[in-house]
Amino acid sequence: YVPVGSLAAYQSADQWKEFFHTEEFSPPETPMSLPLSRGWNIFSSPLLLTEVDLQVIFHPLIAAGVLEKVQDEAGNLLEDEGSLGEWMNTIGNWTLTEGYKVKVTGNCILPINGTPVAFPLKIPLKPGWNIVSYPKQSPADALEVVQQLIDRHSLVKVQDEQGNAIENLGSLGGWQNNIGGFIPGKGYRIKVSTTDTLTVEDAYLKSGIVPSW
Repeated sequence: YVPVGSLAAYQSADQWKEFFHTEEFSPPETPMSLPLSRGWNIFSSPLLLTEVDLQVIFHPLIAAGVLEKVQDEAGNLLEDEGSLGEWMNTIGNWTLTEGYKVKVTGNCILPINGTPVAFPLKIPLKPGWNIVSYPKQSPADALEVVQQLIDRHSLVKVQDEQGNAIENLGSLGGWQNNIGGFIPGKGYRIKVSTTDTLTVEDAYLKSGIVPSW
């Protein structure tokens, strides 16, 4: 018998805490390969990347001689300055909620490593054009993802890297989705009329279009 409130009781409780203590779970890293097509792409990561320095992330493409430049929505760049120096990174670190324009000289694969993203994920949007990530590992119907912005009357237009759009055609048919599905590894341009937040959920009713690659 250990009297309640005694020193022995506290020591006993600490022993039980130590006995039942478990290490914080860290999900294992997952490797993925993201395809990029010759010319301009809009890239985002469906993983919480282990490495955040953009120059390190894109080093495999730099080493292969296929990367021309990476650009964020503000116009900052990762590019080779040629005779003026080596690769210069004015973007800084990768951000989970951001998409990036990537120009390559040929079809290639970008290998990445990271852990699963926790949802829901909130992506801040500023008035005008934004380049946002699609951080899920499965496709989803693009219109379903951005419907929240339509409901709040802030959405103006969404575009993918090929120029396909979600936009309001008014009397000609209302909101039309010519993108189909948001695809893992891709980013999207979103234009809003006011400051807003796009919340990416864990699951959607429609799966979107499964990528052909």
